[in-house]
Amino acid sequence: MILPLLPQFAGLSKIDAVGQILSAHAGQVLHTDQIIQQLLGDLSEADLQAERGRIKDTLYRGTKKKRWVKLKDKPQHYTLDDSLLDQAATPEPASGNKVTNTKAQKSTRTSQKTTASKRKRQESQHQWRAAYADQSLTTAVTEIMQARPGQMMTADSIAEELLEPEQALSQQDWSAIKKKISTVLSKGLSLQQWQRLEGQRGAYTLG
Repeated sequence: MILPLLPQFAGLSKIDAVGQILSAHAGQVLHTDQIIQQLLGDLSEADLQAERGRIKDTLYRGTKKKRWVKLKDKPQHYTLDDSLLDQAATPEPASGNKVTNTKAQKSTRTSQKTTASKRKRQESQHQWRAAYADQSLTTAVTEIMQARPGQMMTADSIAEELLEPEQALSQQDWSAIKKKISTVLSKGLSLQQWQRLEGQRGAYTLG
């Protein structure tokens, strides 16, 4: 039995839904099981085993189309960020003992958590509307686009929807936010999550 995707992926093909998940976790590496859980929710072991076989073709096609990349030294791990491939492929020192390697792994995890926390603080320095308060910028932009199919959307209009209206932002802050949103829109375009409007610079639409 083919299991249905979660409601937030209604109308999307499986390859587009996977692209949306990886886009929402940009800068992270996801295992096949994590992708399946994001697509279908919590499954029984039998259903999970069956879905692992079904999703192989989707992940393979997405890799071939360069919509995401597969880590060579970590089977069943995928990411949008090419730079993570080098990190994953870095060999452990031949002379290092198990204790040293464990310390290095803990240090790497701590560094990754610190970087993620720093990025979240940077994104949270401006007050998002309550609906987007706990979301990453990528997820928030995606939700805004999905809520307005057929409408022309720009970095300006998305920023206005995303930010609390009473905030007094400097021109520099406003430009920085729009630049980040434009980056998310460009990435979504490359993933075919939405389209660019012809003759309208920086304008996008969904559906």
